[in-house]
Amino acid sequence: MITVLDIETTMDFESSTSSPYDGQQIVFVGYRSFTPDLSVFESNELFFFHNQCEPTPQAKDRLQKKLDETTCLVGHNLKFDLQWLRECGFQYNMFLWDTMIAEYLLCRGMKKSISLAECAKRRGLSEKRVDLTDNYIKDKVSYEDMPCDIVREYCMADVNTTTQLAKEQLAELDMSWPSKESLV
Repeated sequence: MITVLDIETTMDFESSTSSPYDGQQIVFVGYRSFTPDLSVFESNELFFFHNQCEPTPQAKDRLQKKLDETTCLVGHNLKFDLQWLRECGFQYNMFLWDTMIAEYLLCRGMKKSISLAECAKRRGLSEKRVDLTDNYIKDKVSYEDMPCDIVREYCMADVNTTTQLAKEQLAELDMSWPSKESLV
């Protein structure tokens, strides 16, 4: 099972770090899971901490179950998401596909932005929905205080764009999704 994941967290605008060790929390996790042949497809949205939305029942258990079923975890700047998952007690030990790192390698030393928004724009993919959150961020409003529907739509748009980008990168590299069989 391939799982494309994105995490939104609380933000301390006075701190230079983003970590649960500094009292910050996961606000929302969005993911899309599918088999390489697309015979199974699932999308899910989990609220953990938000000032206006109730936490999703058993969110931690549901996310860990999904990670346990996942053979390849995909994200853009996945080191951020994986750091948060591990610091919050989640376990994941299979393949990773970071679209940001893949894009860096595909740029072959050319000075191009590897942000999700710029990668999507260059490839004609669904664009990152910064329009939803930019004004909140400029006003120093963190994700836990933004309207629930804005957080959900922003995160799931990132999941959608990251899914498209990963598929494009794999095609460009003439690769397929890694699987347990790849270990043999």
